[in-house]
Amino acid sequence: MNPECLPYLVSPQRKSPLHLVGQRTRKGRIVSGSLVSKDSQERFRIVAGIPLLQPAGHPAEWTHPIYEVLFGRDVFKVVQRAMKSGRERFIENLSAHIKTVLGRNGINKAVEQYATKPRAERYQPLLAIPKSKHSSPVPGIMRSQFASAVQRIRPEWGKEHLSYLRSRMGATYWPEFVKEVSKSTPEILLELGCGACTATQAVVDGYPSFQRLLTIDIDFMCAKVAEGLFHYQGHLRRVDPLVGSFWFLPVRASSVDAVLCVGSLSESRGIDRVMEEVARVLCSGGRFIDVERTKPMPNWVLCIFAELGFSENEMRVLASRAGLYAGPEELCKTAVSKGLEPIVTRTPGSGGRENTLFVFKKRRNK
Repeated sequence: MNPECLPYLVSPQRKSPLHLVGQRTRKGRIVSGSLVSKDSQERFRIVAGIPLLQPAGHPAEWTHPIYEVLFGRDVFKVVQRAMKSGRERFIENLSAHIKTVLGRNGINKAVEQYATKPRAERYQPLLAIPKSKHSSPVPGIMRSQFASAVQRIRPEWGKEHLSYLRSRMGATYWPEFVKEVSKSTPEILLELGCGACTATQAVVDGYPSFQRLLTIDIDFMCAKVAEGLFHYQGHLRRVDPLVGSFWFLPVRASSVDAVLCVGSLSESRGIDRVMEEVARVLCSGGRFIDVERTKPMPNWVLCIFAELGFSENEMRVLASRAGLYAGPEELCKTAVSKGLEPIVTRTPGSGGRENTLFVFKKRRNK
């Protein structure tokens, strides 16, 4: 963590300013310590250089929101079971489980049960990592994930991952995405969901004049990917990887010039809540630049649901009911209701038909 990042951070739920306690530094970066609220009622750990700023009870790992809606509190058990025969068969196993255990009626019932929950309850974490051989010394992170994540700082890993990202940069929407990011010459950027850091790398390459980039992910592994990648390239003084929830962004109100996102909204629950937070952290006139798939669900889910007799329109309605990404039109409606004005909505590039590029602008204060 960079000390210069601190003025932008607040506690995720109460939005209280934070200060550092018991920090240990290495080469100018904070590698451990705590971030404590002004009234000393809230405390958040800095683990292996990454601030863990998710609310209490929210794990620092991610699972797809469709799994969470369909399986509820059993999601960890179902996902673990599907993983037993290896990652290459994970989707196949999970698809079979959805079709045989839930079926069409079970899917409808699960979505209806989720949709009728009180709003505050829908924003609670459903993934709960049990305190067992799976858990690590850091609450909310699996032991295997934690061990793997801390290896990402090695230079040889950064070099290999950068080569991998360069091989993926052929997608037609990247130049348009970076062009839209740079249009308003923003200085302070916030990225929702760094993931493998393809979008982060595209911005660092294509718009190097930014002052600071805070990249936030619910998954500790992804934050360590960002740290290792940009440490290798020498950009870590301006890039700040954080762990946090999109529902409770640990970022000061009206503090960022642009929020960036590629694919993370369509892998989130509670889209309305996420858009509220985006509008809160953006300064007046700030922009939200986003690329999401055009269809309401990922391809593997579309296939399963189609086999169970759901039409694409029915899937869109299900996604909307469950508070998931339900397509471009629904996203624009949600954005407008939160004070964000759509100024660009288009299919990027000749080969990007499966994706939609959005640019929203926060209405200026009167």
